[in-house]
Parts: sequence; C-alpha cells; structure tokens
Amino acid sequence: MDGNATLHASKRLATIVAVLTLTFGFTTPQAQAAGVWTNEPAGAAVLLDCGFDTPTCSGQLFDPYGTAGNTLTVQSDSKAPLSPSNVVRSTMTYPDRTGGTELHYVHPTLLTEIFVGLWWRSNPEFSGNGVGNNKTFFIRGRSQQNGVFVWQKPQGTSTSRLYWTSQLPYNLNQCGGADIDQCFANVNDVTLVPGTWYKIEAYFKASSCPTCRDGVLRWWINGALAGNYLNYAYGPDVSEWLWSETWDGFTAGSGFTSSPAHYIDHLHISAPNGGAGTDNPPGPPAAPTMRTVTTP
Repeated sequence: MDGNATLHASKRLATIVAVLTLTFGFTTPQAQAAGVWTNEPAGAAVLLDCGFDTPTCSGQLFDPYGTAGNTLTVQSDSKAPLSPSNVVRSTMTYPDRTGGTELHYVHPTLLTEIFVGLWWRSNPEFSGNGVGNNKTFFIRGRSQQNGVFVWQKPQGTSTSRLYWTSQLPYNLNQCGGADIDQCFANVNDVTLVPGTWYKIEAYFKASSCPTCRDGVLRWWINGALAGNYLNYAYGPDVSEWLWSETWDGFTAGSGFTSSPAHYIDHLHISAPNGGAGTDNPPGPPAAPTMRTVTTP
C-alpha cells in the first residue's frame, strides 16, 4: 500500500471510530481516560492504563504473593467514577491480621519522571489500624528509595488525610518527621471520608542523586493541588509503582474492628518527557525485591 493510500485508510479508520464513539459510546480504555488526568504533564508517554477487568491488569502488574482471586479480587461497583463497573478490591478478613496484597509495576528502564493517577476509596466501615497510618501506594527507585503515600486515620477521631513519607534509610529533614520525612499537604489539606471515591494524582521528578535537592514532589486530590515540594531529594530514579497495605507489617494488622478493604477503579501511569531515562543495567528488570517497610 503506498503512502497516500495508507493516509486515506488511517483517516477512514479515525472517522469510523469517531462515529462509533458519538453514536454508541464506544471507546478504548485510553480514550475513556483521556481528559481525566488533568494534572498529567502534556505529552507524557502512557505506560499503563488499566480499568481492572482483571486483578493484575492482564499480567501487567506483578503479584508476588499470588493474592489474585483470594484477597485481591475484581468487584462490580456501578458508582465507580471512571470505568464502571469493574474495580479491584484488596481486603483483609477480620479478625485475621494478615491479608491484602502487593502489586508492582516496574518500568524496564530507569525513569527520571513519573506521573500516576488512580481513583481510590476504602470500604465505608474502614476503622483504620492501631497506629493510625494506613499505607496505600509507593513510588520507588532502585537505589533504596521506598516512599509511600499514607492515609492517616487515627482511630476515634475525625482527622483523615493523605501524606507522603520518603522512608529513606536516612532522614534529610525535608518536611518534618522525627526519624523519616513526613510530607503533609502544604497547599490544600483534604479530609478523606471512608467509602468515598477520590481521584489521586502524583508527579515525581527524581533528584539527580540520593541527597541532591533538585527533585519535585506534587500530588493532587480531586484535581486540586494538595502538596507541592520543590528542591526535594528523592532519586536518582522513580521507576516503580507499588500498592501494599500495612496489614502485614508493623503491628501485624492489629486495631481493626471490621474487615478493611481498599478499592481502585482505574490506574494510569505515564512517563513525562517521553520516559527519559537510561537502561542501566541493560535489559528487562528482575523480579521486584521485597523490602522491609516501617510505619511512621
């Protein structure tokens, strides 16, 4: 087929897709998410866009403990904001003290920038664990970076918010915290209500070295900027997304008064600036390593 014929065929296909979209509501998963991630940098290369028709996004996410079909399941939720009705649920069965899951996305090259968007909620009965801090998702690098967004929900109080902790093996005292950095929202602190859907977006630019203060950390809740930290040391790469609760960690899931559950409606991961980074070491990544994590 010559160049002109190929161009005409492409235009005809685009026209057919547009007509189907307007007439029948037909969309591809990425088209469905287009325009939703309002804080995604322009031109970012999409790495993963998953509506969770399967627990591991058809094998694109690594499930090291084999929890898919057990404590990690696909559920129907007609109120899912972006891609109903399927959502993924990670749960622990009360009064057990273990459960939940780990899910990993590891990019094959070292990324210096990453954007993550997801819709998340807990179950309405979520009481929180005994230490009042519930891990959600990590953004990690391969130089021992192990930072995580924590849902702070002290039991018996109405305080409930999302914050970031770098959980580095050293404390750079970048945003407070006795032994590890605890970065609370410094623009708009949002109270999170159990059972309510929230759109969470996060952008990271890795610092040029583990202690170099030339990185960026930002996150948004429901489209509004919540935290904005410039000159932030967290690097030199941000190549892994990981979901993991605290339930199997510190205090071994104690303190819950009913079965806790987290739900994700959609997961979107992209690489701003076309995924700039270096393939070092070369080749595909090894299986993600399990790291000891602590609860602040």
